[in-house]
Amino acid sequence: MTPESLLPDASASFWQKQLSGAPALLELPTDRPRPPAQRLQRGSFQGGLSAPLSTALETLAQREAVPLFVPLLAGFSALLHRYSLQDDLVVGTSAEGGILALRQDLSDNPRFVDVMARVQSLHQMAVPHRMSSFEKLAVPQGFSHAPVFQVMFVFAPLEERPAEAVRARCDLVLSVSRSPEGWRTTFEYDADLFDADRIQRMASHFQTLLEAAVAQPSRSIASLPLLPAAELHRVLREWNDAAVDFPRDLCIHERFALQAARTPDAPAVTYRSRTLSYRQLDERSNQLAWHLRSLGVGPEALVGLCVDRSIDLVVGMLAILKAGGAYLCLDASHPSERLAFMLQDARVNVLLAHQSKLERLPPFGGTTLCLDSDAAAELLRQQPTDGLPRTAGPENLAYVIFTSGSTGRPKGSAILHRGVLALAFDPLLHAFSASDRVAQASNVSFDPSTFEIWGALLHGAHLIGITASPAHSPHEFVAQVQDGRVSVMFVTTAVLHLLARQVPAAFKGLKMLVLGGEAADPLALREVLQHGPPQRLVNGYGPTECTVFSSFHL
Repeated sequence: MTPESLLPDASASFWQKQLSGAPALLELPTDRPRPPAQRLQRGSFQGGLSAPLSTALETLAQREAVPLFVPLLAGFSALLHRYSLQDDLVVGTSAEGGILALRQDLSDNPRFVDVMARVQSLHQMAVPHRMSSFEKLAVPQGFSHAPVFQVMFVFAPLEERPAEAVRARCDLVLSVSRSPEGWRTTFEYDADLFDADRIQRMASHFQTLLEAAVAQPSRSIASLPLLPAAELHRVLREWNDAAVDFPRDLCIHERFALQAARTPDAPAVTYRSRTLSYRQLDERSNQLAWHLRSLGVGPEALVGLCVDRSIDLVVGMLAILKAGGAYLCLDASHPSERLAFMLQDARVNVLLAHQSKLERLPPFGGTTLCLDSDAAAELLRQQPTDGLPRTAGPENLAYVIFTSGSTGRPKGSAILHRGVLALAFDPLLHAFSASDRVAQASNVSFDPSTFEIWGALLHGAHLIGITASPAHSPHEFVAQVQDGRVSVMFVTTAVLHLLARQVPAAFKGLKMLVLGGEAADPLALREVLQHGPPQRLVNGYGPTECTVFSSFHL
């Protein structure tokens, strides 16, 4: 007699109610994409709970008046929740010769002791409806994963094991059994999805989480640590070694000048159909720098820059730095009050602009030079093209970016030359080469443009200006990226999400895609990866004050 034959109609109704609206898949991090059909390639890792932990678990179970499997399953559920970031979990488990599918809602970040109580209640409620299989339930099925649940927990002090056919289709099965040495843990897993190293780390994380949980059962499951001491040291210290080998004695423009001398005829920057070589960019920016120097621009002096996305943008930035000053990029679409505050707060006395931008800028009492005017062209032609003597050093200001500020009042973040050099030569991002074509697609009043412009020009790469807006013209944006044969680019997470919906093959063929700004939607990432992934995907995070990025995920 099968377990469900006792009350078949009632059991089917019970499970259909329990599983209504449940997620079809528990999405754990995998080492490889899920194949379209399971091949049932299995792996196994055997470990054990330490003697002190085993004793503490037994003590906790006795104190809460629950069987020992309850804190174990509660800990495993918390681990799965932390790994998958899913609040709605369905975990299979064995019970008196049958199988249960225990669905848990962990969205309220419960205390560990509360998860134990829920496990106990769910288990008691479900045992009378135990099944030998869930195949008969009207649940959508596929060939890529098991129906109803893909993870099982088996507590088998008497070596009781569920049917092989059920276990074999699970992505992961944790069995806890008694051995002469104590409680033994066995992780069986789908070897098509997981590497042995990942499962071994998971076993270590399970023990660490349980140790913290039994010590303080009233802690919320989100606050329970996963990493043992050795792994925590590796992540925080060994992997987070902030030492970067970069030219500490140079300014941004000095490193650029070395590159220009090395590859003078290589293309440096292209906007629309206009290109300057490294020599031309160096000489043009020298001419403007000489004029800025004559206007009194020097160390710590901020120069406003409000131009279209064009060659003048890069010439202006370089010239300001060569004169010894620092640039403040202004977006003319911002409210006039904000722009006026920025100009006043930064004590800007010189402004470089395009004529089309002037009417949208607030009144300015300093010196204004319209870079796209005939008068400016004639003035700059009279300036020398050779380099200027040094007045600023690596510890001087390179640029200021105004963020919204926590109070709503714009707040200027001051960035030094050395910070930009450290970013451009960071080994985690240092994938630029002279053969690269780097997109300049970011608004220059935001710091990702630092990564684009100086990441390219300090390594001899070709900077490709992208003028289309991904928000307003996503297809034109992608066309410009593809026509420009871009190999490296940055996009905000919002742009990634938009393009994943509208042009998911947008990043096909890229050598490196860097994204940042906020947390990325895994579904959007999957869409991009399925339609033509870049060779390298970097998710960066960092406040403006840290020079674009302070942490990366590769």
